[in-house]
Amino acid sequence: MAKLFNRGSLNYSFHDLLGLFYIDFLKYANGDGGLGIVLTPPHITELFCDLADINQDSVVFDNCCGTGGFLISAMGRMTNQAQGDSDKIESIHSKQLIGIENNAKMFCLACSNMMLRGDGKANIYQQDCFEFNHKEIKDLKPNVAFLNPPYSKKKNEYKELEFVRNALSFLEPNGLCVAIVPQSCAMNTKNKQLKKRILEKHTLKAVMSMPDKLFEDSEKSAVTCIMIFEAHKPHNKDVKTWFGFWKDDGFIKQRNQGRIDFYGDFENNIKHEWLTGYRDKREEPKKSVLKSVDFEDEWLVEPYLVTDFEQLRDEHFEKSMRDFASFLFINEKTNYTSDEPTIQTNLYLDFSKWKSVSLDQLFEIIGSTTTDIKKLKLNHSNNDEFPYVSTQSSNNGIRGFYDKWTEEGNILTVDSAVIGYCAYQPFNFSASDHVEKLIPNFEMDVNRGLFLATVINLEQYRYSYGRKFNQDRIKNTHIKLPFSQKMGGGRLGIC
Repeated sequence: MAKLFNRGSLNYSFHDLLGLFYIDFLKYANGDGGLGIVLTPPHITELFCDLADINQDSVVFDNCCGTGGFLISAMGRMTNQAQGDSDKIESIHSKQLIGIENNAKMFCLACSNMMLRGDGKANIYQQDCFEFNHKEIKDLKPNVAFLNPPYSKKKNEYKELEFVRNALSFLEPNGLCVAIVPQSCAMNTKNKQLKKRILEKHTLKAVMSMPDKLFEDSEKSAVTCIMIFEAHKPHNKDVKTWFGFWKDDGFIKQRNQGRIDFYGDFENNIKHEWLTGYRDKREEPKKSVLKSVDFEDEWLVEPYLVTDFEQLRDEHFEKSMRDFASFLFINEKTNYTSDEPTIQTNLYLDFSKWKSVSLDQLFEIIGSTTTDIKKLKLNHSNNDEFPYVSTQSSNNGIRGFYDKWTEEGNILTVDSAVIGYCAYQPFNFSASDHVEKLIPNFEMDVNRGLFLATVINLEQYRYSYGRKFNQDRIKNTHIKLPFSQKMGGGRLGIC
Protein backbone atom coordinates (compact mmCIF):
# COMPACT_ATOMS: atom_id res chain seq x y z
CA MET A 1 0.00 0.00 0.00
CA ALA A 2 2.86 2.39 -0.70
CA LYS A 3 0.91 4.37 -3.27
CA LEU A 4 0.41 7.96 -2.14
CA PHE A 5 -3.14 9.15 -1.55
CA ASN A 6 -4.40 12.60 -2.54
CA ARG A 7 -6.88 14.28 -0.22
CA GLY A 8 -8.33 17.42 -1.77
CA SER A 9 -5.40 19.35 -3.23
CA LEU A 10 -2.93 17.72 -0.80
CA ASN A 11 -0.46 14.90 -1.25
CA TYR A 12 0.80 14.09 2.24
CA SER A 13 4.01 12.16 1.79
CA PHE A 14 4.57 9.03 3.87
CA HIS A 15 0.87 8.58 4.63
CA ASP A 16 -0.43 5.59 2.68
CA LEU A 17 -4.05 4.71 2.11
CA LEU A 18 -4.24 2.26 4.99
CA GLY A 19 -2.72 4.82 7.30
CA LEU A 20 -5.36 7.40 6.39
CA PHE A 21 -8.07 4.87 7.14
CA TYR A 22 -6.41 4.37 10.52
CA ILE A 23 -6.44 8.11 11.26
CA ASP A 24 -10.17 8.21 10.51
CA PHE A 25 -10.66 5.17 12.74
CA LEU A 26 -8.91 6.94 15.62
CA LYS A 27 -11.12 10.01 15.18
CA TYR A 28 -14.22 7.81 15.17
CA ALA A 29 -13.01 5.81 18.19
CA ASN A 30 -12.47 9.03 20.08
CA GLY A 31 -15.83 10.52 19.15
CA ASP A 32 -17.14 10.28 22.69
CA GLY A 33 -13.90 11.59 24.17
CA GLY A 34 -13.34 8.23 25.88
CA LEU A 35 -9.82 7.64 24.61
CA GLY A 36 -8.66 11.21 25.09
CA ILE A 37 -6.78 11.17 21.78
CA VAL A 38 -5.37 14.45 20.50
CA LEU A 39 -4.09 13.83 16.97
CA THR A 40 -1.34 16.18 15.84
CA PRO A 41 -2.26 17.31 12.29
CA PRO A 42 -0.12 15.52 9.64
CA HIS A 43 1.16 18.78 8.15
CA ILE A 44 2.57 19.65 11.59
CA THR A 45 4.26 16.27 12.15
CA GLU A 46 5.92 16.69 8.75
CA LEU A 47 6.81 20.30 9.55
CA PHE A 48 8.69 18.99 12.61
CA CYS A 49 10.81 16.81 10.32
CA ASP A 50 11.71 19.91 8.29
CA LEU A 51 12.48 22.01 11.38
CA ALA A 52 14.86 19.33 12.67
CA ASP A 53 16.33 18.58 9.21
CA ILE A 54 15.64 14.86 9.65
CA ASN A 55 17.89 12.59 7.57
CA GLN A 56 18.48 8.86 7.27
CA ASP A 57 20.95 8.89 10.17
CA SER A 58 18.71 10.71 12.66
CA VAL A 59 17.61 8.90 15.81
CA VAL A 60 14.18 10.22 16.75
CA PHE A 61 12.61 10.02 20.20
CA ASP A 62 9.11 10.83 21.50
CA ASN A 63 8.61 10.42 25.26
CA CYS A 64 4.80 10.72 25.08
CA CYS A 65 4.21 9.28 21.63
CA GLY A 66 0.45 8.74 21.83
CA THR A 67 -0.63 7.09 18.58
CA GLY A 68 2.80 7.58 17.01
CA GLY A 69 2.18 10.50 14.62
CA PHE A 70 5.63 12.08 14.96
CA LEU A 71 7.45 8.73 14.72
CA ILE A 72 5.48 7.83 11.59
CA SER A 73 6.41 11.08 9.83
CA ALA A 74 10.05 10.66 10.87
CA MET A 75 10.09 7.05 9.71
CA GLY A 76 8.67 8.03 6.35
CA ARG A 77 11.17 10.84 5.88
CA MET A 78 14.16 8.70 6.89
CA THR A 79 13.04 5.68 4.85
CA ASN A 80 12.60 7.84 1.79
CA GLN A 81 16.14 9.20 2.15
CA ALA A 82 17.50 5.63 2.45
CA GLN A 83 16.54 5.22 -1.25
CA GLY A 84 15.77 1.53 -1.08
CA ASP A 85 18.82 0.48 0.96
CA SER A 86 17.28 -2.47 2.81
CA ASP A 87 19.99 -2.61 5.48
CA LYS A 88 19.56 1.08 6.25
CA ILE A 89 15.79 0.78 6.32
CA GLU A 90 16.08 -2.15 8.74
CA SER A 91 18.34 -0.01 10.95
CA ILE A 92 15.82 2.86 10.84
CA HIS A 93 13.00 0.53 11.89
CA SER A 94 14.91 -1.29 14.62
CA LYS A 95 17.28 1.33 16.10
CA GLN A 96 16.37 4.87 15.07
CA LEU A 97 12.77 5.31 16.21
CA ILE A 98 12.06 5.41 19.93
CA GLY A 99 8.79 6.05 21.74
CA ILE A 100 7.43 5.92 25.27
CA GLU A 101 3.71 5.89 26.07
CA ASN A 102 2.29 5.35 29.53
CA ASN A 103 -1.34 4.75 28.52
CA ALA A 104 -1.92 1.09 27.63
CA LYS A 105 -4.57 1.81 25.00
CA MET A 106 -2.45 4.49 23.37
CA PHE A 107 0.55 2.16 23.41
CA CYS A 108 -1.40 -0.50 21.51
CA LEU A 109 -2.64 2.09 19.01
CA ALA A 110 0.90 3.39 18.45
CA CYS A 111 2.26 -0.12 17.82
CA SER A 112 -0.51 -1.03 15.40
CA ASN A 113 -0.17 2.35 13.68
CA MET A 114 3.56 1.79 13.17
CA MET A 115 2.97 -1.76 11.92
CA LEU A 116 0.55 -0.48 9.30
CA ARG A 117 3.24 1.93 8.05
CA GLY A 118 5.97 -0.68 7.67
CA ASP A 119 6.89 -1.54 11.31
CA GLY A 120 9.38 0.50 13.37
CA LYS A 121 7.67 -0.45 16.65
CA ALA A 122 10.68 -2.31 18.09
CA ASN A 123 11.61 0.53 20.47
CA ILE A 124 8.19 1.69 21.65
CA TYR A 125 7.80 1.15 25.38
CA GLN A 126 4.75 1.21 27.61
CA GLN A 127 6.01 3.04 30.68
CA ASP A 128 6.05 6.37 32.49
CA CYS A 129 8.76 8.48 30.82
CA PHE A 130 9.64 10.04 34.18
CA GLU A 131 10.48 6.60 35.62
CA PHE A 132 12.16 5.13 32.55
CA ASN A 133 15.71 3.81 32.57
CA HIS A 134 17.61 6.52 30.72
CA LYS A 135 20.50 4.21 29.80
CA GLU A 136 18.33 1.90 27.71
CA ILE A 137 17.39 4.78 25.43
CA LYS A 138 20.66 6.71 25.66
CA ASP A 139 22.47 3.65 24.30
CA LEU A 140 20.56 4.28 21.05
CA LYS A 141 21.91 7.88 21.05
CA PRO A 142 18.78 9.86 20.10
CA ASN A 143 19.62 13.26 18.61
CA VAL A 144 16.10 14.50 17.86
CA ALA A 145 13.05 14.65 20.12
CA PHE A 146 9.53 15.37 18.90
CA LEU A 147 6.59 15.70 21.27
CA ASN A 148 3.07 16.98 21.79
CA PRO A 149 2.75 16.43 25.56
CA PRO A 150 -0.51 15.76 27.42
CA TYR A 151 -2.12 19.06 28.37
CA SER A 152 -2.39 19.26 32.14
CA LYS A 153 -5.62 20.43 33.75
CA LYS A 154 -5.12 19.32 37.35
CA LYS A 155 -2.63 20.55 39.93
CA ASN A 156 -1.18 17.09 40.51
CA GLU A 157 -0.56 16.37 36.82
CA TYR A 158 2.80 16.79 35.12
CA LYS A 159 3.09 20.17 33.41
CA GLU A 160 3.73 20.27 29.67
CA LEU A 161 7.20 21.74 30.06
CA GLU A 162 8.12 18.89 32.42
CA PHE A 163 7.67 16.52 29.47
CA VAL A 164 9.89 18.82 27.38
CA ARG A 165 12.58 18.83 30.08
CA ASN A 166 12.33 15.06 30.33
CA ALA A 167 12.71 14.61 26.55
CA LEU A 168 15.78 16.85 26.54
CA SER A 169 17.40 14.72 29.24
CA PHE A 170 17.45 11.70 26.90
CA LEU A 171 19.11 13.50 23.97
CA GLU A 172 22.72 13.53 22.90
CA PRO A 173 24.61 16.82 23.43
CA ASN A 174 23.51 19.42 20.85
CA GLY A 175 20.50 17.28 19.97
CA LEU A 176 17.34 19.12 18.92
CA CYS A 177 14.02 19.01 20.75
CA VAL A 178 10.90 20.25 18.93
CA ALA A 179 7.71 20.45 21.01
CA ILE A 180 4.24 21.84 20.45
CA VAL A 181 2.73 23.08 23.72
CA PRO A 182 -0.05 25.42 24.94
CA GLN A 183 0.87 29.11 24.80
CA SER A 184 0.47 29.27 28.56
CA CYS A 185 3.81 27.44 28.84
CA ALA A 186 5.54 30.45 27.29
CA MET A 187 4.01 33.10 29.55
CA ASN A 188 6.06 35.04 32.07
CA THR A 189 3.44 34.54 34.78
CA LYS A 190 3.60 30.75 35.00
CA ASN A 191 6.23 28.00 34.99
CA LYS A 192 9.03 30.42 35.88
CA GLN A 193 10.99 27.96 37.97
CA LEU A 194 10.48 25.18 35.43
CA LYS A 195 11.59 27.49 32.62
CA LYS A 196 14.63 28.40 34.70
CA ARG A 197 15.60 24.75 35.22
CA ILE A 198 15.32 24.09 31.49
CA LEU A 199 17.49 27.06 30.53
CA GLU A 200 20.15 26.12 33.06
CA LYS A 201 20.98 23.12 30.86
CA HIS A 202 19.44 23.75 27.44
CA THR A 203 19.21 26.56 24.88
CA LEU A 204 15.93 28.01 23.64
CA LYS A 205 16.58 28.42 19.91
CA ALA A 206 13.16 29.39 18.57
CA VAL A 207 9.45 29.71 19.38
CA MET A 208 6.67 29.98 16.80
CA SER A 209 3.08 30.99 17.61
CA MET A 210 0.73 28.60 15.82
CA PRO A 211 -2.80 29.10 14.38
CA ASP A 212 -5.50 29.53 17.02
CA LYS A 213 -7.63 26.80 15.42
CA LEU A 214 -4.85 24.31 14.71
CA PHE A 215 -6.44 21.70 16.99
CA GLU A 216 -10.03 22.67 16.24
CA ASP A 217 -10.76 19.11 15.05
CA SER A 218 -9.66 17.76 18.44
CA GLU A 219 -11.80 17.25 21.52
CA LYS A 220 -9.12 19.15 23.49
CA SER A 221 -8.52 22.30 21.50
CA ALA A 222 -5.79 24.71 22.67
CA VAL A 223 -3.87 27.72 21.34
CA THR A 224 -0.32 26.47 20.89
CA CYS A 225 3.24 27.36 20.06
CA ILE A 226 6.22 25.33 18.82
CA MET A 227 9.39 25.50 20.93
CA ILE A 228 12.82 24.37 19.72
CA PHE A 229 15.65 23.63 22.16
CA GLU A 230 19.29 22.60 21.74
CA ALA A 231 20.06 19.93 24.34
CA HIS A 232 22.77 20.10 27.00
CA LYS A 233 23.95 23.57 26.07
CA PRO A 234 23.08 26.12 28.79
CA HIS A 235 21.05 29.04 27.53
CA ASN A 236 22.97 32.28 27.04
CA LYS A 237 20.50 35.13 27.47
CA ASP A 238 22.78 37.39 25.41
CA VAL A 239 22.31 35.11 22.37
CA LYS A 240 19.05 36.00 20.66
CA THR A 241 16.17 33.57 20.26
CA TRP A 242 14.12 33.63 17.04
CA PHE A 243 10.37 34.18 17.43
CA GLY A 244 7.94 33.62 14.57
CA PHE A 245 4.30 34.60 14.03
CA TRP A 246 2.92 31.50 12.29
CA LYS A 247 -0.76 32.19 12.83
CA ASP A 248 -2.00 31.49 9.30
CA ASP A 249 -1.33 28.05 7.83
CA GLY A 250 -3.77 28.52 4.94
CA PHE A 251 -6.06 25.76 6.18
CA ILE A 252 -9.83 26.23 6.12
CA LYS A 253 -12.58 24.16 7.67
CA GLN A 254 -14.66 22.05 5.31
CA ARG A 255 -17.79 20.16 6.25
CA ASN A 256 -17.11 16.49 7.04
CA GLN A 257 -13.37 17.00 6.44
CA GLY A 258 -12.27 19.34 9.21
CA ARG A 259 -9.36 21.74 8.61
CA ILE A 260 -7.67 21.07 5.26
CA ASP A 261 -5.27 22.85 2.92
CA PHE A 262 -8.11 23.31 0.44
CA TYR A 263 -6.27 25.71 -1.90
CA GLY A 264 -2.81 24.22 -1.37
CA ASP A 265 -1.52 27.48 0.14
CA PHE A 266 0.41 25.77 2.93
CA GLU A 267 2.12 23.17 0.79
CA ASN A 268 2.89 25.54 -2.08
CA ASN A 269 3.82 28.78 -0.28
CA ILE A 270 3.37 29.15 3.46
CA LYS A 271 5.48 26.20 4.56
CA HIS A 272 8.44 27.41 2.48
CA GLU A 273 8.07 30.94 3.87
CA TRP A 274 7.98 29.64 7.45
CA LEU A 275 11.02 27.41 7.05
CA THR A 276 13.07 30.04 5.21
CA GLY A 277 12.36 32.61 7.92
CA TYR A 278 13.34 30.15 10.65
CA ARG A 279 16.50 28.86 8.98
CA ASP A 280 17.72 32.34 8.00
CA LYS A 281 16.67 33.83 11.37
CA ARG A 282 14.97 36.66 9.49
CA GLU A 283 13.42 39.64 11.22
CA GLU A 284 10.32 40.84 9.36
CA PRO A 285 7.62 43.31 10.43
CA LYS A 286 4.60 41.53 12.00
CA LYS A 287 6.23 38.17 11.21
CA SER A 288 9.35 37.56 13.26
CA VAL A 289 11.88 39.04 15.69
CA LEU A 290 15.20 38.13 17.28
CA LYS A 291 15.11 38.73 21.01
CA SER A 292 17.33 37.99 24.00
CA VAL A 293 15.17 36.30 26.64
CA ASP A 294 15.54 34.60 30.00
CA PHE A 295 13.19 32.47 32.11
CA GLU A 296 11.35 35.57 33.38
CA ASP A 297 10.41 36.75 29.88
CA GLU A 298 7.55 35.69 27.61
CA TRP A 299 8.69 33.09 25.11
CA LEU A 300 6.33 34.33 22.39
CA VAL A 301 6.61 36.69 19.44
CA GLU A 302 3.45 38.66 20.24
CA PRO A 303 4.83 41.02 22.91
CA TYR A 304 7.88 41.87 20.80
CA LEU A 305 6.28 42.72 17.46
CA VAL A 306 5.94 46.42 16.64
CA THR A 307 2.54 47.60 15.39
CA ASP A 308 2.71 49.81 12.31
CA PHE A 309 0.12 52.47 13.07
CA GLU A 310 0.89 54.15 9.76
CA GLN A 311 -1.13 51.40 8.09
CA LEU A 312 -4.26 53.26 9.23
CA ARG A 313 -6.40 54.44 6.34
CA ASP A 314 -9.81 56.04 5.83
CA GLU A 315 -11.41 52.64 5.40
CA HIS A 316 -10.40 51.54 8.92
CA PHE A 317 -12.31 54.43 10.47
CA GLU A 318 -15.18 54.10 8.00
CA LYS A 319 -15.60 50.45 8.98
CA SER A 320 -15.71 51.36 12.67
CA MET A 321 -18.40 53.97 11.98
CA ARG A 322 -20.43 51.62 9.80
CA ASP A 323 -20.26 48.86 12.41
CA PHE A 324 -21.31 51.29 15.13
CA ALA A 325 -24.17 52.67 13.02
CA SER A 326 -25.30 49.11 12.25
CA PHE A 327 -25.29 48.35 15.97
CA LEU A 328 -27.55 51.36 16.61
CA PHE A 329 -29.96 50.51 13.79
CA ILE A 330 -30.17 46.79 14.59
CA ASN A 331 -30.99 47.61 18.20
CA GLU A 332 -33.48 50.36 17.27
CA LYS A 333 -31.40 53.22 18.63
CA THR A 334 -31.87 55.38 15.53
CA ASN A 335 -32.58 58.48 17.63
CA TYR A 336 -28.81 58.53 18.26
CA THR A 337 -27.98 58.71 14.55
CA SER A 338 -27.96 61.49 11.98
CA ASP A 339 -28.63 61.65 8.25
CA GLU A 340 -25.74 64.08 7.86
CA PRO A 341 -22.32 62.61 6.95
CA THR A 342 -19.81 62.87 9.78
CA ILE A 343 -16.85 63.41 7.44
CA GLN A 344 -17.34 64.97 4.03
CA THR A 345 -13.70 64.85 2.92
CA ASN A 346 -10.97 62.25 3.07
CA LEU A 347 -8.86 62.14 6.22
CA TYR A 348 -5.37 63.54 6.13
CA LEU A 349 -3.22 61.65 8.60
CA ASP A 350 0.16 63.28 9.11
CA PHE A 351 1.89 60.52 11.04
CA SER A 352 5.03 62.59 11.49
CA LYS A 353 3.16 64.48 14.22
CA TRP A 354 1.77 61.41 15.99
CA LYS A 355 3.25 60.44 19.34
CA SER A 356 3.50 57.17 21.23
CA VAL A 357 1.60 56.93 24.50
CA SER A 358 0.70 54.09 26.86
CA LEU A 359 -2.97 53.40 27.47
CA ASP A 360 -2.58 53.89 31.20
CA GLN A 361 -1.65 57.52 30.49
CA LEU A 362 -4.95 58.04 28.70
CA PHE A 363 -7.30 55.90 30.79
CA GLU A 364 -8.03 54.52 34.19
CA ILE A 365 -8.09 50.80 33.46
CA ILE A 366 -10.24 48.68 35.76
CA GLY A 367 -12.52 45.67 35.55
CA SER A 368 -16.28 45.95 35.30
CA THR A 369 -18.72 44.45 37.78
CA THR A 370 -19.68 40.97 36.62
CA THR A 371 -23.44 40.59 36.21
CA ASP A 372 -25.16 37.22 35.82
CA ILE A 373 -27.19 37.43 32.61
CA LYS A 374 -29.59 34.80 33.95
CA LYS A 375 -30.73 37.22 36.64
CA LEU A 376 -31.19 40.00 34.09
CA LYS A 377 -33.38 37.75 31.96
CA LEU A 378 -35.81 37.23 34.86
CA ASN A 379 -37.19 40.75 34.42
CA HIS A 380 -36.50 41.07 30.70
CA SER A 381 -38.92 43.04 28.51
CA ASN A 382 -38.91 44.47 25.00
CA ASN A 383 -38.54 47.98 26.42
CA ASP A 384 -35.28 47.36 28.29
CA GLU A 385 -32.70 49.99 27.36
CA PHE A 386 -29.38 49.12 28.98
CA PRO A 387 -26.94 46.98 26.98
CA TYR A 388 -25.22 43.89 28.37
CA VAL A 389 -21.57 43.97 27.22
CA SER A 390 -19.93 40.59 26.72
CA THR A 391 -16.66 39.30 25.25
CA GLN A 392 -18.08 38.83 21.76
CA SER A 393 -16.60 40.91 18.93
CA SER A 394 -19.83 41.65 17.05
CA ASN A 395 -22.79 43.99 17.71
CA ASN A 396 -20.43 46.30 19.66
CA GLY A 397 -19.90 43.46 22.13
CA ILE A 398 -23.59 43.62 23.14
CA ARG A 399 -25.54 40.45 23.88
CA GLY A 400 -28.88 42.08 24.64
CA PHE A 401 -30.65 44.93 26.44
CA TYR A 402 -32.00 44.73 29.98
CA ASP A 403 -33.52 46.91 32.71
CA LYS A 404 -30.42 47.33 34.92
CA TRP A 405 -26.97 48.83 34.60
CA THR A 406 -23.85 48.80 36.77
CA GLU A 407 -21.38 50.84 34.69
CA GLU A 408 -21.53 54.36 33.31
CA GLY A 409 -21.23 54.73 29.57
CA ASN A 410 -19.22 57.06 27.30
CA ILE A 411 -16.15 54.87 27.83
CA LEU A 412 -14.26 52.11 26.01
CA THR A 413 -14.52 48.42 26.86
CA VAL A 414 -12.05 45.66 26.06
CA ASP A 415 -12.68 41.92 25.88
CA SER A 416 -9.93 40.34 28.01
CA ALA A 417 -10.87 36.71 27.30
CA VAL A 418 -10.70 36.11 23.56
CA ILE A 419 -9.26 38.51 20.93
CA GLY A 420 -9.00 41.79 22.83
CA TYR A 421 -11.87 43.49 20.99
CA CYS A 422 -12.22 47.17 21.92
CA ALA A 423 -15.53 49.04 21.57
CA TYR A 424 -16.95 52.46 22.41
CA GLN A 425 -19.93 52.18 24.75
CA PRO A 426 -22.23 55.25 24.55
CA PHE A 427 -24.83 53.95 27.03
CA ASN A 428 -24.79 52.91 30.66
CA PHE A 429 -24.42 49.13 30.71
CA SER A 430 -23.94 45.92 32.66
CA ALA A 431 -21.26 43.38 31.75
CA SER A 432 -20.17 39.76 31.76
CA ASP A 433 -16.90 38.53 33.20
CA HIS A 434 -13.64 39.56 31.43
CA VAL A 435 -14.89 42.98 30.30
CA GLU A 436 -12.36 45.69 31.16
CA LYS A 437 -13.22 49.39 31.34
CA LEU A 438 -11.05 52.16 29.87
CA ILE A 439 -12.27 55.32 31.62
CA PRO A 440 -10.81 58.39 29.86
CA ASN A 441 -8.95 61.17 31.66
CA PHE A 442 -9.99 63.54 28.86
CA GLU A 443 -13.30 64.62 27.42
CA MET A 444 -14.80 61.73 25.49
CA ASP A 445 -17.38 61.78 22.72
CA VAL A 446 -18.52 59.30 20.09
CA ASN A 447 -15.99 60.46 17.47
CA ARG A 448 -13.04 60.19 19.82
CA GLY A 449 -14.35 56.90 21.13
CA LEU A 450 -14.59 55.32 17.68
CA PHE A 451 -11.22 56.78 16.67
CA LEU A 452 -9.49 55.31 19.72
CA ALA A 453 -11.23 51.95 19.42
CA THR A 454 -10.08 51.73 15.79
CA VAL A 455 -6.47 52.40 16.76
CA ILE A 456 -6.49 50.02 19.75
CA ASN A 457 -8.01 47.23 17.64
CA LEU A 458 -4.84 47.21 15.51
CA GLU A 459 -3.34 45.36 18.49
CA GLN A 460 -5.70 42.38 18.21
CA TYR A 461 -3.16 40.19 16.40
CA ARG A 462 -1.26 39.86 19.69
CA TYR A 463 -4.14 38.25 21.58
CA SER A 464 -6.14 35.04 21.65
CA TYR A 465 -7.77 32.70 24.11
CA GLY A 466 -4.25 31.51 24.88
CA ARG A 467 -2.80 34.99 25.45
CA LYS A 468 -5.41 37.37 26.83
CA PHE A 469 -5.53 41.17 26.69
CA ASN A 470 -5.66 41.46 30.48
CA GLN A 471 -5.39 44.64 32.53
CA ASP A 472 -1.60 44.51 32.88
CA ARG A 473 -1.16 44.13 29.13
CA ILE A 474 -3.69 46.90 28.44
CA LYS A 475 -1.82 49.26 30.76
CA ASN A 476 1.52 48.51 29.11
CA THR A 477 0.20 48.82 25.56
CA HIS A 478 1.58 51.76 23.58
CA ILE A 479 -0.33 53.26 20.66
CA LYS A 480 0.33 56.26 18.44
CA LEU A 481 -2.05 59.23 18.36
CA PRO A 482 -2.15 62.91 17.33
CA PHE A 483 -1.87 64.99 20.52
CA SER A 484 -2.03 68.57 21.73
CA GLN A 485 -0.99 70.07 25.08
CA LYS A 486 -4.28 71.64 26.14
CA MET A 487 -5.77 69.82 29.09
CA GLY A 488 -3.84 71.41 31.96
CA GLY A 489 -1.88 69.65 34.62
CA GLY A 490 0.63 68.43 32.03
CA ARG A 491 -1.85 65.95 30.55
CA LEU A 492 -1.84 65.16 26.88
CA GLY A 493 -5.04 65.92 25.05
CA ILE A 494 -6.26 64.06 21.97
CA CYS A 495 -6.68 66.29 18.94
